[in-house]
Amino acid sequence: MAEPHLLDLYIKEYAAEPFKAAGFRKSGRRFSIGKAPDNVVFAKFESRAGDPDMLRFYLEYAIIPDAMMAYVSDRSGKKRAPSFDGALYLDRLLVPDEVANEHNKYDAGMWELPLPDGYHRGGEALVRQLTDGGWLDRWRALCDRDYVAQQCRDGLLDRRQSFTIPLSWPLPYLGMFIDDGDPDELDGMLREVEAKYLENPDPPSKAVRWIAWWRQRLAQRMQSS
Repeated sequence: MAEPHLLDLYIKEYAAEPFKAAGFRKSGRRFSIGKAPDNVVFAKFESRAGDPDMLRFYLEYAIIPDAMMAYVSDRSGKKRAPSFDGALYLDRLLVPDEVANEHNKYDAGMWELPLPDGYHRGGEALVRQLTDGGWLDRWRALCDRDYVAQQCRDGLLDRRQSFTIPLSWPLPYLGMFIDDGDPDELDGMLREVEAKYLENPDPPSKAVRWIAWWRQRLAQRMQSS
C-alpha cells in the first residue's frame, strides 16, 4: 500500500477535528457545510508540487448556490452534485504572518511549510486561523443566502473575482434566488441586467448564457404558478 501523502497526514493531524467540530463534512481533502436551498460552502486543500523539503498547498473556499448548480447541470445534461464549477465566489485562505515567507508577497495564499519544523508550526497556525481567527464561523455563515447577498451588495466579497458570474449587483442575487425569490423583483433585476449586458454590441458570451437561462428559469416558474 502506498504511503499517504504528507498533506493528507497534515489534514488528519491539524484540520480534520476543527472542521468536524464546526459541523463540516469531510470527503478526501475537501470539507463542506450547508445544503439546498441554502448555499453549500466548500473548503478544499490543494497540494502544489515544488521544493521536496516543503509542504506546499492552498486552502481554497467557495460559495456554491443550489440554483447555480442547476445551471451547471442543465449545461452538462445531467444532474450534478455541488462542485467548484457552480461557485458564486472563490478565494483562498491567506497565510498568516507567523508562517509567511518572502514568496507570500506575490502569492498570499500559498502555504509553504519547511520540513520538519514548519510542518508543526504551520499546523498550529492553521488551527488558530480556523478557530480563533473565525474562519470556520465565517464559512458557516456564508451558507445563508441573505447574508451573502448583503455582503455582495456592500462590496465585501469582491477581493477575488468569481469565475462564474461577476459579483456586481444584482447578479449574485439572481444566482442564488432565481428559483425561489419574488418573481416581480427578479424580473426587474433581469431587465436591469439585460439592459447592461445585452444592449452592448459585443456582450460577454458567458453573460449571455446566464441571462438567457435565468430568463427561461423565471418564465417556467411564472407559468407553473
